[in-house]
Amino acid sequence: MISIAIDEQLINDKDLVEKLASVATALQDLFDWIVIHKEDLTIESFWSPEYQNPLVIHNSNQMLTRLKDVLTKSAANINGYHKELFLADKHIRKNRKIHFGSRGDLAVDYDLGNNPLVSPYGKAIQSKSCYSAAYGDVDEHIKKAALQLTGEKLSAETPSNSDRRIVDISIKNSLNTWPKTTADKSPLTLNDIVARITKYVTEYAQGKKGYNKWSELTPKLGQKTTTTNFGRINSRPGWGEIDLVVKIRWSHPRKVTDSNKGITYNVTAVTVRVDVTNKQGNNITVNGYVVRFLHQ
Repeated sequence: MISIAIDEQLINDKDLVEKLASVATALQDLFDWIVIHKEDLTIESFWSPEYQNPLVIHNSNQMLTRLKDVLTKSAANINGYHKELFLADKHIRKNRKIHFGSRGDLAVDYDLGNNPLVSPYGKAIQSKSCYSAAYGDVDEHIKKAALQLTGEKLSAETPSNSDRRIVDISIKNSLNTWPKTTADKSPLTLNDIVARITKYVTEYAQGKKGYNKWSELTPKLGQKTTTTNFGRINSRPGWGEIDLVVKIRWSHPRKVTDSNKGITYNVTAVTVRVDVTNKQGNNITVNGYVVRFLHQ
């Protein structure tokens, strides 16, 4: 049983208090329903008469599957908005202007002063959270977020010409094996992460998935990275240079091997730049580079 209370003395915005209370009430109602109907969701004993009844088994499985689906999607939605607010707060504290639903889920304007050498610089961020244990769901988030950065899904979220394009994915389920399939038990490497990200960002289908506006990006930025200590790499392009990066964050650290160094880390986040490496006429070659990874 959960109990949720909203302290109106701490929040002086009445409309916000009412919205928080409505979310809390909905959660409490759902948990109360689970307690009342818990026997409908599980078959307690193999020898019980209900276990022998196909209709009872079917209905119980349907109810349990639906409930898990509702909870997974609800957690992902709430966490997704929470994550946007969290990211926005980091930029607000650096005195940057933020926007929601314009140029991305979140867009950030950098104050570059009166520097005439650079155009206004910012970030266009598409943020997703995955609570599912299915590795394929992370792939779907990458495809969808990459497409959103083209502006095809919602024109208002089209990045400006001076925006760095960012896909930010949080994996919240410790059972999610991404980028590995559940059948692949081999050690996870940084190359595995790069390959999976590059594949699903670049597999473009109009209005459905992937990214295709490579001509808007500065080419060959991936070749400019320089390694520093503790796996932290210079990931920021120069002012006026525009790139596309995919950030993967794990709530539960993953053991990842850097094949070049032969070292295994407990990694909490990886940033991969998906970069134009060559362009000849209409033929564009794209590759991925790890530009930063954080570990314990």
